[in-house]
Amino acid sequence: MQVRGKQREIPEKTRRQASSTSTILTCENPGTTRPVAIEPGTPWWEASRLTSQPPRSRGAVDNGKKGQGCAHVPGLGLGLTKGRINTGRCATRRGDSSSLPIGRPKRCGYRKFVALKEKNADLKVMVSIGGWAAGTTNFSAVVSDDDLRSRSAEHIASFALLHGFDGVDIDWEYPGKRDNASSTDKANFVIWLGLLRQELSKHDFLLSVAVGANRSFIESSYDVQQIAKNVDFITFMTYDFHSSSFENKTGYNAPLFQRPGDEDAFYNVDGCVSAWLDSGVPRTKLLLGMPLYGHSYELADESEAGVGAPTVGPGPANLSTSFSQICQMLKKEACDWSVIWDEYAMVPYATKGKSWISYEDRLSITEKALYAVEHNLGGASVWALDADDFAGNCFNIKYPLLTNILRVINYNKYLEYRRFSLYNTDTI
Repeated sequence: MQVRGKQREIPEKTRRQASSTSTILTCENPGTTRPVAIEPGTPWWEASRLTSQPPRSRGAVDNGKKGQGCAHVPGLGLGLTKGRINTGRCATRRGDSSSLPIGRPKRCGYRKFVALKEKNADLKVMVSIGGWAAGTTNFSAVVSDDDLRSRSAEHIASFALLHGFDGVDIDWEYPGKRDNASSTDKANFVIWLGLLRQELSKHDFLLSVAVGANRSFIESSYDVQQIAKNVDFITFMTYDFHSSSFENKTGYNAPLFQRPGDEDAFYNVDGCVSAWLDSGVPRTKLLLGMPLYGHSYELADESEAGVGAPTVGPGPANLSTSFSQICQMLKKEACDWSVIWDEYAMVPYATKGKSWISYEDRLSITEKALYAVEHNLGGASVWALDADDFAGNCFNIKYPLLTNILRVINYNKYLEYRRFSLYNTDTI
């Protein structure tokens, strides 16, 4: 099964800029590293798999060639209760995990996670706090109280130091939204980040945040310029634009550009990046988010199977599906599925009967990586490592999506040649 995409013409100015530099994001010493970032949030139940399977996390990944790659890996997404990291089932005694500063390193996988640095001396391992399941209530309570803000900043820095982490990632989804969010969350978040920055800097630790990408978050949740002053990089969650969990029509998980007829010109990757850059975030601190998973739908009528077609819920593949599952399914049932490439949104979708799936393939992920390079962004971010084809079942290569991202990010000097060579490969 092959898919071909229409190539975009690279503006002359962008082409010159892209070919004049080989560094997309610096890790420690400017001009010496080329990381790709992976989404934070490895849950504790995934941490035990770190030595045998890829972590479900954000972070940077070594490309396997010494000196060629550097990584930030925020993972082990933990909660925050009463200003202290909530280690949950990792706690050392029952009933009051919120009062415990440590948890059980062996049981929680901290040691295995930090031990990844033994395989890559340039790796920066970070602990991530938050995630969708963590909600808003606890964060809002912490940042709204002067004492809790200060104590939590000290506690988080001590936790990172104790376990050998190189920094902290804050994944609050989202200030000023959900649960019992407060209208003061936006301002208080900046104050808290400033205190975290102060405490973490004592140990030369990194600080990053994961943010909702939609333009509406700028007004409700984020003081963009002030956040950028306090963090080393911003993980931009440019995905989940459309899903059967909140819509009754088909749509793309992560459309790169606006399609003709789209009501909101900013409801796509390019639109979100433009809005954030216009709000003053330094482009070198922005990591472009890329999903390694798709969303499925069940069509109301299989004869109406385009973008925006009516649906009745998630497809049989369930709500969210990894690329590994999708590519194997399309390979095994190649004669049954129709794969359509959208030359406007620069993403594919697949249909079979009443099943409809929006996903990323090697071509679309390459387009997103090229976009990051062409716009001189800080780097790339993916969710999540174990969603890629890490066993190499589809193309006889492990991590095919991540491999294409690394090719683009690490070797952007050869942008035009690479664009030609990557377009001329079989893709699913």
